[in-house]
Amino acid sequence: MRIMALMFRAVSLWSTSCHTIFAGLPSLSPLASTRSAAIQLSTTLLPLLALIAAAIWLASISPALAFPLALPIGGLLVRCFIIQHDCGHGSFVASRLANTAIGRLMSLL
Repeated sequence: MRIMALMFRAVSLWSTSCHTIFAGLPSLSPLASTRSAAIQLSTTLLPLLALIAAAIWLASISPALAFPLALPIGGLLVRCFIIQHDCGHGSFVASRLANTAIGRLMSLL
């Protein structure tokens, strides 16, 4: 019984000290900003579409030429998933309707 009480006390102290440490840090999920969302969308979708168009054009010449574009296209698709994920949590933009619309669009990619 004494061991359980000591363990409970240790967990309680750990929790209190973690709360104290993290209380001074800035929030990891600031309020959604429409401006930053627009920047994220444009810096993801425009290069993605340009790279896909370039890959299709290069693949018509030779598939070996299009192959090196697979890595940056894959990276941008990961960014699309991250945006979709944030929309699913309702944290990408302030509007619930916009989060739903953007999230569904990103899901299609």
